[in-house]
Amino acid sequence: MVRLICPHCKTQRVADKKTNFIDELTDKEYFFGQGCHKCRNTGYHGRRAVAETLVLNDEIREMIIRRNPIHQVKKYAIDNGMITIRDRIAEMVNIGDTSPEEFRRNTL
Repeated sequence: MVRLICPHCKTQRVADKKTNFIDELTDKEYFFGQGCHKCRNTGYHGRRAVAETLVLNDEIREMIIRRNPIHQVKKYAIDNGMITIRDRIAEMVNIGDTSPEEFRRNTL
C-alpha cells in the first residue's frame, strides 16, 4: 500500500539527496504533503494498492519447468512488458500522487 499525498496541503519543492530516490534526479521538483488538519499533519491522505502481476505465457512456463533462476524469469517478464512495483511507484512519484520518501519506504 502506497500512501497518497494529501490534496489539501500538496506542495511542490526541489528534492535534495536526502529525499530523492534516484541520485541523477536530484534538484528536480516533486510533490510533497506539508501537513494540515485534514491529514493530521502527516502530509498523506489515503492509500493505493500497488501490485506486480506476472502473466504466464508458454515461455515463462517452460522456464519455470526447467527451473531457471528467478532473476532470469523476471528479466524475461520485464523485457516482455511486465511493470514492476518499483516502476509503478516511480511513475506515481513523477505524476505527483506520492512522494520520493514513500517510494523509498516501499521499494528499499
